[in-house]
Amino acid sequence: MGTHASLGVCAAVVALVGCAPQPSPPRSAPSNVQARATAAGPDHTAVTGATLHDFIERLPAPDRRPLAYRLIREGNLVCTRRTEVMCTAMIAEPEDSETMSDPCLRRAMVIGLLGAEPGAVPDDVLRALPTIGDDEMTQAFANVIPPTQRLELAAMLEALGKDATSIVMSVSAEEAADAVSRRHLEAAIDHVDARRAPDVLFAVIGDETYSPRAKIDAIFALRQVVPDPMAGRSAAGERLAAALVPLIDHDDCRLAARVAEARWELVDDHRALPVNPRTRDRARMMRALCILAEYQGYNVDEIVATYLPAKGVEVVYPRGLERSDSSASTRARYVPGDFELRRILELLAGAKCMDTSCDVEIARVDLVFEPRPNRELQLTRIVYRRDAAAEARIDECTPDAGSD
Repeated sequence: MGTHASLGVCAAVVALVGCAPQPSPPRSAPSNVQARATAAGPDHTAVTGATLHDFIERLPAPDRRPLAYRLIREGNLVCTRRTEVMCTAMIAEPEDSETMSDPCLRRAMVIGLLGAEPGAVPDDVLRALPTIGDDEMTQAFANVIPPTQRLELAAMLEALGKDATSIVMSVSAEEAADAVSRRHLEAAIDHVDARRAPDVLFAVIGDETYSPRAKIDAIFALRQVVPDPMAGRSAAGERLAAALVPLIDHDDCRLAARVAEARWELVDDHRALPVNPRTRDRARMMRALCILAEYQGYNVDEIVATYLPAKGVEVVYPRGLERSDSSASTRARYVPGDFELRRILELLAGAKCMDTSCDVEIARVDLVFEPRPNRELQLTRIVYRRDAAAEARIDECTPDAGSD
């Protein structure tokens, strides 16, 4: 059949059924990996510890945070493996063999994807952060979110009994004052301007629901703006001193010491000073010494003298225990003002004590009280006892003397 005949047949067919182009060869169906990447963002399921950094670097910037949020929503981020860095336990980096089923790799990916660009995060992601319990991850988010979210995050952390000080480092004084007033946020107290918002700080001092640490921060901030007491009394100083009256002899020794310092310097009140209580009761002596150990007023040596015999206190050391004065002697006597005695008192600050024995750093210290002629107690001897277990822990984290 000739060419014209063939065209005629085609024309006849077109007239009957229409003429359609021949279909292209069938395409292969998308793989599961491709389908996941299209439907739920970049595929990360094949990432391992060895390929993590390369994956993040290759991932387009707009895709990084959405993937980080997705991982947080999915969970499984609590890495329990630890490593020691400078004798501090840190969450370990993921191992090369780890896969995306391992929480250590998942958390490392979240932190790596977050980056440093500022920006708000979804509310559900923000609420999830405190429950994960990962300080490094929480701080990474705090570094990029806006102040309003930072304060919200800090409030959630404090509600869980966690320290949020580092979360609020860059908030403004106005934002801090509002957060303290409305959110009861203790971490923001340090950032309140005591000159512009003193009432916020006075409210902290008078509110029993704030912690002793919060009250100490408020007292410190207000004292910075009180005129120098050496130049005479001032209305601001007297207001602060009056606000501290209910806190005299507070159960918290550090707070009681700050109150005693402030009232003595601002209004010359000696009643709260941690002087020897002139008692035969060892428990009362230990309570007074607890406050004295925290006391930082410039009359501290005069106060220490009220506890000691005129010839000073004897200190007994075990052989080989390192001393600040480099002496090898096992016995020494110190009087108020001696550096070693001040150091011993600093060690007692915050120490855990049972009866008249206290655990301090790598030793146990026994405080020996003996009666004066009038039977009132005085501190006559301090006895160090070595704690081998504590010394071993210190040795593990102490570099060799000859190391660079």
